[in-house]
Amino acid sequence: MSNKITISSKKILLFIIDLFITFLGYLGRLHYVIKKFSRSHVAVPSIPSVPSAATLFVIKMDALGDYIIFRNFLEEIKNTREWNEYNIVLIGNTLWKDLTLSFDQNFLEDTFFLSPQDFYFKLIYRIKLSWKLLKFSNIYANNKTNSKINNKNFILCPTYSRKFFIDDSLTRIIWAAHGNNSKVQRVVHKGDTSNIKKWQQYWSSLSLYSKSIASFPIEETIFEFYRYRRFFSKILERDITLNRPFLLERMKPAPIAEPVTAPVIFLVPGAGVPERRWPTKSFAELVLLFHEKGLQKNTKYEFVIIGTDNEKNLGKEIITHLEIYSQQPHELQNEFQDEPQNKDINESQKKDKISIENLCGKLSLDQLAYQMINACLVITNETGTAHLAQALGIPIICLATYHHYLRFHPYPNALSRHYRHSRHSHYSRYWYPEIGQGIEHIPAALIFQNAPI
Repeated sequence: MSNKITISSKKILLFIIDLFITFLGYLGRLHYVIKKFSRSHVAVPSIPSVPSAATLFVIKMDALGDYIIFRNFLEEIKNTREWNEYNIVLIGNTLWKDLTLSFDQNFLEDTFFLSPQDFYFKLIYRIKLSWKLLKFSNIYANNKTNSKINNKNFILCPTYSRKFFIDDSLTRIIWAAHGNNSKVQRVVHKGDTSNIKKWQQYWSSLSLYSKSIASFPIEETIFEFYRYRRFFSKILERDITLNRPFLLERMKPAPIAEPVTAPVIFLVPGAGVPERRWPTKSFAELVLLFHEKGLQKNTKYEFVIIGTDNEKNLGKEIITHLEIYSQQPHELQNEFQDEPQNKDINESQKKDKISIENLCGKLSLDQLAYQMINACLVITNETGTAHLAQALGIPIICLATYHHYLRFHPYPNALSRHYRHSRHSHYSRYWYPEIGQGIEHIPAALIFQNAPI
């Protein structure tokens, strides 16, 4: 009971802070306050003091997978004649900062990154970041050399399942920096109520946003890429021909003249919540099956475990399971194979050491993208890395639950069949447990038998 009271009290406090920022904006005092109390311990990025064009603020606080699906539409904005005069400023999630700065910088005038989790849960962080964002936005908002530019500024919140105390709060801060000028357009994606209460949605529609744009009817379950494409087609007032998310598309690797002698398979054992993690023991069993397949073909597969620094232990668990298997006779019961396993090959597994490396926490997202380009397969839980591999054109085996089913996974065939290398001729595969069962009930042998390589 006390925990609920604490949570309710916190939300009330956050709401009061938002109201105070809005109140200052309506008074038109923010420019004065920021100028007078500009001495702050929070540094502001170096940006032009006088913007030369109107600014489009894009607020995107979602996780990696959602950003991968969204990011190509930034280029679509720049390629639209009526919008290419805008300086695009992205307010983004620190989680994918490296990816944005490496691959999307050409479409952005500037960026501002924060942790949405800390912004919501840590009050001091929220106050400091709010002040920092006010100062940051104020430079674009108070262009006294050309008041017409200020009036053309645009604040866009394209997230379908937005959060009141994150996305809407950030919109309020940026608009307050403009003195709550009604001529500054504030456009939101008309979304569902999975992350926002109906009264919050109603309150923001009355007091914050000037326009709400619907992509598809809320009752329809649409793959997120198609939802974004419809939304931005309405914003830009033109048909968008973009047919799939992509990354590093313009890098054209040399054609592969002969088979790769050491194909690399990436393993992604982590996920946002434990319920979406396939057991590390199952990953180890799958590694053994691929290793055996390599011995049969006189090909040695290499395995790379990737994830965040917090997921290092998952990588260690996989390696530990493999060490246990190598020290004792072990035969995987593969009921899905037509032919029995070769016992001689099973014994030779112990002599031919499996090549596996744990890189969890050692690669930034941009480094991971460049490393993953030449992978022959990515075996992953339903997490941001699955979307990264899809955008790179690498086949994946994705072990998924039914959370966000058909909205974020599985990828429609039209989005997942355009592979970077000619040897990748199959669709990616998504595997789900039986209804009522957990992801741990998906057998490694079944996954191996239907692998797209």
